[in-house]
Amino acid sequence: MCGLFLLALLANFVAMPLGALALDRMLRLDEPLGVGLLLLGAAAGAPFLPKLTELAKGDLAFSVGIMVLLAIGRSVTCP
Repeated sequence: MCGLFLLALLANFVAMPLGALALDRMLRLDEPLGVGLLLLGAAAGAPFLPKLTELAKGDLAFSVGIMVLLAIGRSVTCP
């Protein structure tokens, strides 16, 4: 379970911002649009994640735990 948390955190705080940066470079966006895209890519998690997990009949405890970790991490990466 710890590895799953680590993988989810890595995907949200490393892969998503890198994907946003790559998308910015590929589309050659103007600087304000690129900065906005990078901010959205760095803002990990969504508050409705547990409801989506419930609808998908997934692991609700994991969903709530990762949502809390993402909220804490988001407060550090996007002040």
